[in-house]
Amino acid sequence: MLRRLSTIIGYFLFALVVIGGTLVLVAFSQGYSYDMSHHRFIRRGLVLFSSTPSGAQITKDGLAVKHNTSYRASYDPGKYVITLTKDGFRSWSKTLQVIAGQVT
Repeated sequence: MLRRLSTIIGYFLFALVVIGGTLVLVAFSQGYSYDMSHHRFIRRGLVLFSSTPSGAQITKDGLAVKHNTSYRASYDPGKYVITLTKDGFRSWSKTLQVIAGQVT
């Protein structure tokens, strides 16, 4: 009887882990993340950076981003001034509106 009860409890805990993991993955894919500094869930937007030729330096609001194109990053909703520069090419600059849960 004790063995049967422990088996049932084990299956129940396993089901809870699978369901909880699935919920976390779905939330993450919808743009949600956990803000450790404010201890709350926030919804962010995804920005895809691409250029031809690739390897352009990315600047966000005047600050250099550590990565070059092609690159993707999630940002809080709002407006950002993005500039792409590469030696031998004209710079490209645009103000992007990042919307929560959407790809820009």
